[in-house]
Amino acid sequence: MPASDADPLTAIVAAVRRYWSEQVELVGLWRVGGDPNNIGIVYRRRLDQTQQLFGRRVKFSAHEADGTVVGIAADQAINMAEPPGALMSTARMDNHGITWFGDETDAALPDVPRHVYEALHPGGPSL
Repeated sequence: MPASDADPLTAIVAAVRRYWSEQVELVGLWRVGGDPNNIGIVYRRRLDQTQQLFGRRVKFSAHEADGTVVGIAADQAINMAEPPGALMSTARMDNHGITWFGDETDAALPDVPRHVYEALHPGGPSL
């Protein structure tokens, strides 16, 4: 666990709202596998005309960024606001149309929980 009392999920929301709300729309966040330090994020970059959905799995650890929850969250918020560029070469798309970054190419992609699926498909078929 990184140094800090901050909750990783709450810290990401706060960092995006504080610095990047004009560039990043958070569609859904959740704790992957119930781990409080492993956060799944689905988002859109508001500047992109395609409205493409992106996903990241962020594993908070003392070895990332400055080693604090708030620092790691701020670093991830910046990454979400930036164009994906070279990340697209290793990105993978899931069956929901989400382009995932940052996962090992042989790792299973995170399961999208019901509340995120419903945000992606309002009024559509359920999982």
